[in-house]
Amino acid sequence: MFTWWQGILAVIATIVIYLIVVFVSSHTGGVQVWLDGTLLPLGIVGQILMTYGYRSQWVAWIILDVIKVVIWFNQLSAGGPGAMSMFVLQVVMLANGFYGAWVWCHKSSTMAVSDDLQSSICTESIIANGGR
Repeated sequence: MFTWWQGILAVIATIVIYLIVVFVSSHTGGVQVWLDGTLLPLGIVGQILMTYGYRSQWVAWIILDVIKVVIWFNQLSAGGPGAMSMFVLQVVMLANGFYGAWVWCHKSSTMAVSDDLQSSICTESIIANGGR
């Protein structure tokens, strides 16, 4: 878990990076600048959270994957070449994100139970061996 200040700092940094990316994309002729602009900041935040082992990284990755699905659905609707394969890829990546979040959260709760079990086994062993 991170503190409120870290959360506020992450949100502010994400918004600042988003506004910079939207500004640059709109001035260089981007097509879906409001949606595309979210990908870089969410990727940076997700990577930082993942590097430090925060469970909330999965929120960033899943939001990023949902936005990619929307982007490629828009491209598919517009009839862009190769849009179908990219759309399917993004849907699979979104499913993978949900699976990864489930495994991460399930594994961490399983590990907590395992650590408690191991601690109680060690304590019982010490007591049974007369403090050794």
